[in-house]
Amino acid sequence: MEHSKPPSTTDWLSQKSGVALSLGLAGTALVVLVLALTLWQVNITAHSLKERLLDQATQLAAALGWEDAETLAQTDLQQRAPTPDAVKRQLEGFSSLYEHLRIFTLIPRDGAFLFGPGSHDNTLQGQPYEARTQSLDTVLNTGQPLFSGKHDNGYGHHARALAPILHPRTGEVLLIVKVEIPAAVWNQFLRQTFLPGLIAAILLVALFAVIILRVLGPSRNQQEEQGAGIVFLVTLLIGLMLTGLGTLLAQQIGLQEQERSFERQASQHAQRLREVMQRASDDLHTLARFMEVHGAQGRMDFSDYVRPLIQRSPLQAYMWVPVVTPETRPFMEWEAQADGLTGFRLYEYDPLGGIRLVPEDSLKIHYPALYIEPPGKGWSTLGFDMGSQRHHRIALMRAVSTGRVIGTPPVPLLFQDQAPDDRGSLIFKRVETRTEPMMDGDLTAKGLVAAALLFQDALERVMGMHDVQGAQMLLQLVALDGDNSPTVVARHPGTHNGLEESAPAPVETPNFLPHQAVSLNRGSEMENLRINLVSSPFQRAYPLLEFDQTHALVAIPRKDFFDDHPVYGTWAVGLLGSIMSLLAAFMAFMLRSRQLSVDRLVELRTRELEASRAQAEKANQAKSEFLSRMSHELRTPLNGVLGFSQLLEADPELNEEQRENVLEILHAGRHLLRLIDEILDLSRIEAGRIQISLSPQSLDSLFDECAALMVPLAAEHQVRLHRTQATRLYVQADPLRLKQVVLNLLSNAIKYNIPQGEVWLHAEADRTQGTVHIRVTDSGRGIPPERIDTLFQSFIRLHEREAPEIKGTGIGLAICRHLVELMHGHIGATHHKPQGSIFWIELPMAEPQEESAPEAARPGAVDRA
Repeated sequence: MEHSKPPSTTDWLSQKSGVALSLGLAGTALVVLVLALTLWQVNITAHSLKERLLDQATQLAAALGWEDAETLAQTDLQQRAPTPDAVKRQLEGFSSLYEHLRIFTLIPRDGAFLFGPGSHDNTLQGQPYEARTQSLDTVLNTGQPLFSGKHDNGYGHHARALAPILHPRTGEVLLIVKVEIPAAVWNQFLRQTFLPGLIAAILLVALFAVIILRVLGPSRNQQEEQGAGIVFLVTLLIGLMLTGLGTLLAQQIGLQEQERSFERQASQHAQRLREVMQRASDDLHTLARFMEVHGAQGRMDFSDYVRPLIQRSPLQAYMWVPVVTPETRPFMEWEAQADGLTGFRLYEYDPLGGIRLVPEDSLKIHYPALYIEPPGKGWSTLGFDMGSQRHHRIALMRAVSTGRVIGTPPVPLLFQDQAPDDRGSLIFKRVETRTEPMMDGDLTAKGLVAAALLFQDALERVMGMHDVQGAQMLLQLVALDGDNSPTVVARHPGTHNGLEESAPAPVETPNFLPHQAVSLNRGSEMENLRINLVSSPFQRAYPLLEFDQTHALVAIPRKDFFDDHPVYGTWAVGLLGSIMSLLAAFMAFMLRSRQLSVDRLVELRTRELEASRAQAEKANQAKSEFLSRMSHELRTPLNGVLGFSQLLEADPELNEEQRENVLEILHAGRHLLRLIDEILDLSRIEAGRIQISLSPQSLDSLFDECAALMVPLAAEHQVRLHRTQATRLYVQADPLRLKQVVLNLLSNAIKYNIPQGEVWLHAEADRTQGTVHIRVTDSGRGIPPERIDTLFQSFIRLHEREAPEIKGTGIGLAICRHLVELMHGHIGATHHKPQGSIFWIELPMAEPQEESAPEAARPGAVDRA
């Protein structure tokens, strides 16, 4: 009987639809992986942008300082005042250095926020800030800077960062600096970062679509021959695409680490330069206080006080600039000459005639440099009227009117040991005196203290003794004026003692950086310098808001920086990914070639097996027919032999020897008849012509019949047969074939037993599985475990050598296996310790067709348990 085998998973996948589905799932997984990597890259980029914006806000808060913030917090912002005007000019100047950057200040007052000075839309100053968010409250409560994300605050959709300025003693938030850029610029840059991954995903979708259509198309031998090459190219292409995406991601991570290192170093330089300028301002405050208390008692007193300041101060020279009216001029000149300044005269700058002596009849108020320390540092400035030069006069008058430390814009300062193009700033601080000692607040200026700050010298102090070779970045100190272009006033590496040092190589940055670094000589105007905070990660500007002037330290990494901070991960990922792509493509090529070879070999072997199977089936059918006919032909004469033997056995005239011979003929004939019947059964089973009729069968009655039939055989071999009660146990089976199987198992258990041995016939139900187990257990020789698997094969006799006297053909158990399987059951055997064996049958449980009374026990040779 032939049974159709269901198709396996391998057969299903070998079909076109299965292959197409597998390719679709693989393509989907790759596309999802590509998009996930791309989103990871976008997230890294967004995090880097947040850090840049937050760092810019923090730097601005540090540059403004808490003194100005405290003044702003106490000032009527809707009225003109020196501090708000100065902060406004500084923020406007600094924002002019950036593209798209807007700077605002917010001042907490009476539970609300007011607009302070800002870089844009100064009509808002002093107005309530209506777009209060939770981010502002968080900064106000924690005192920590915060990136507040993208918001539509009523003034546009922007991404912004907040940084507070705290009072150093109370910790109170005095002012919050808000730095923002348009959300459109932010989103555009992130879209540019996402674009390569999106293109890669689209290409993957198109590639797999083409492959799937090719698979689903009609098969061609040429396509099969080209299949290995196509698999190689497709795998290599996918691998290279993933490698490229991974390289971009590794590059992004490496650039982020480089950017952090660059920002850390540059911010340290900016902080030190800010401290230098702050120290200069503090020194000038100290000198002004000294002059207010002690007055101008003489040049020697001034020099004695200033010399200790010079040793630690970044300022080049200190000056005392008195207020000289026409009435006090003669006394001042006489006092100067008496103090050792022989030939002291007042000079002024004439726009038409240059430097000249101040006429004796001049009615103007003059501000001459009377004392200069160190003495030989700036003799050319001695007696020069600071108010006669435009830039000096503006800064000087602002210092007189506001009382703040005011510096001039960058101007050439002609001091000794100074390069001709060195620029600096003259810094002024008002020295106050009381007009009436008993009246508070009635103050007037009796003069000013001034100092000269050389920008190049201050920058070199920060970098440390003109260390050109050790500098890893180009630092440019830029003067910013909202009305003019930014001007470079100092740079490192730069010049020293009037000689140009080894010129730095042009700023070399990786060609993938999305910016153009700007590097100019000192004094040059940078008309096109506009830093993009979003797309220029390696070009930073740090605010320096001292002396009511706006400066910025622009930092650009040099080649040495990138050599010292290499991005090995990019090369490693690219090289490793390329190698892995080639290996994967080669393996895919080999597997595809192997698959094609195996497919051809399988097809060939399948045809051969089909032919062999057909031939074997034909031979098997011929064998079965032969056995059936031979068995039929043998039964006819054998029945005649048995019939005549039975007649001879009934003859009373036979003597004892003759009777024994006749019995021997009968035994041999019956054995031969059983052998023929078994061969006929086996041939019918193999030919599929045996008939099985399944119906509920009572095991109790079956056990009684089988046990009764086995009693003579058990008595002959001196074996005791036991059976258990099988009341109300029914199985779905053919009654004749089940009886044949049980009798065969009992017969084998008796014949292969030992003298005085025992045989048990037992049955039990497994109602959870819906089956009944029948077991035949004996105490005989047992079965070696390694030979159990061969028990149910045809013509196998395990004890042929140990018990040659036991007759058999070795096909009884094979017939039992076939019969049990035809009844939808199972049969098997195990070794029974300490000796013997167990043969078991498992058949489906059945319900009885009708109730029957239990049978009464009857005496016999079989024990019932």
